[in-house]
Amino acid sequence: MDFSIFLLSSISAFGIFLSFGLAFILFRHQNQSSRLANALLAFLLMSVSLRVVKPLLLLYAQLPFWLEKLGLVSMMFTVPLLFLYLRCILEKKQKLVYSDTLHLLSPLVYLLITLPDDQFKPEIYPFILTQNLLYFGACICLVVSHWRAQPKEVYNWALIITASMGIIIGSYVFAFVYDGSIFFMCRTSTFSYSLIVTVLSVLVAFRKFVFAHPRVEKYRKSKLSNAQSNTMFEKIRTYVIHEKVYQDPDLSIQSLAKQMQLTARELSQIINEQSGTNFSDWVNCLRIEDAKKRIISEEYQNQKIAAIAFDSGFNTLSSFNAVFKTKTGYSPTEYKNMHLLKNLN
Repeated sequence: MDFSIFLLSSISAFGIFLSFGLAFILFRHQNQSSRLANALLAFLLMSVSLRVVKPLLLLYAQLPFWLEKLGLVSMMFTVPLLFLYLRCILEKKQKLVYSDTLHLLSPLVYLLITLPDDQFKPEIYPFILTQNLLYFGACICLVVSHWRAQPKEVYNWALIITASMGIIIGSYVFAFVYDGSIFFMCRTSTFSYSLIVTVLSVLVAFRKFVFAHPRVEKYRKSKLSNAQSNTMFEKIRTYVIHEKVYQDPDLSIQSLAKQMQLTARELSQIINEQSGTNFSDWVNCLRIEDAKKRIISEEYQNQKIAAIAFDSGFNTLSSFNAVFKTKTGYSPTEYKNMHLLKNLN
């Protein structure tokens, strides 16, 4: 084995080990506000790593063809997972809706169709490359559209991870245009994958906000510890939900702080740190959850959407529609019709 292959193998093995370890940590992290983002990032790291595993193992052993397909499938998963992850951190999504899962359909379909076939089909590479280019374009549009609308740290991370994936895809395009042979494409992409998975894993390990929302600078001098903040947040959340305080359209951070015998600053800190969002967005999330239950409940089937919006605590129908669409991916009417169809089936 020459030195270049040994070096590539060493970098690949280190990156794989580190990324799978980080994926395990991300899966186990239980912070409610970052759970989905951490899970998607874990799957993304695993997907990139699995692409490296196949050529690394081929250096030392002959693999069954079904195992070799793992590399192709992981290539098809990687950029759609990046797209979903970017949407999660940039749009503050905390759950996936049905339409989101459709982005992961093509690799599953490919796997099901080709699993019984033990013949390698090189024509699949242009299809994978085309899919990845389309999704990468969507990722770029997503990042650009959120310029200046995100905290600097979050936006910079989105830029870094998007640029990293761009290097991987760029290596594929270069190999495809320059040579076109499967061997050259695999060799080039394996090097870029190995390098990127190692760099990304190191960055993830040292980026505090990936695992939990960072302690905001203006709260650094606060006497509230994270444990106290977490305990108080659960108390506040239980009170607001049980007493349906969020249904008050005039609810303010000052009025809720007075009810909880806290200062407005303390309440703001607790909600910011534990929910990863501001007071207004947190209250609107509770209102939307209430509205969703009403929309699909038989008790409210004859009630107009506007009435549900006002009863949930919104001042205007337009603000309700906008927030509902952002949080669920559907308009209130679409959400209602979707559940009616499910009940009919």
